[in-house]
Amino acid sequence: SRPFSWDGPYTSLIELMITHMQKCGGKSFCHPLLNSALKEQILSDRSEENSTRLRLKEVFDTNIDWDRKCYPAVQKKDLSDAIMNGRLPKFDRLRDRMNGMGITVHDTWATHITIKSLTIDNEKYHAEI
Repeated sequence: SRPFSWDGPYTSLIELMITHMQKCGGKSFCHPLLNSALKEQILSDRSEENSTRLRLKEVFDTNIDWDRKCYPAVQKKDLSDAIMNGRLPKFDRLRDRMNGMGITVHDTWATHITIKSLTIDNEKYHAEI
């Protein structure tokens, strides 16, 4: 696994995943490093066309009722559309070829996205997604 992962904080992840695949009989692989890599990928995606995070931000910015400090239920479909029309994170950047993520994960086929909370206060909001 070392030829595929030689730089960055996720270099050990490919070895952990290969070992898991060899010894764990098809069980799902979970690891804090994998969660961290996905979070970093989501937060660093600046593509306004593809980033689900930026698409959701645009919908919140456009639809929040600032006077009533709420998100209108009639605009709920806009949130779903933002998610459905976005692109799930892909590990296909140049640095992913060096840190092992390009071969360890490369692509995401399914992601469960939940809006856990939305707090609206004055001219700011905070969404936990």
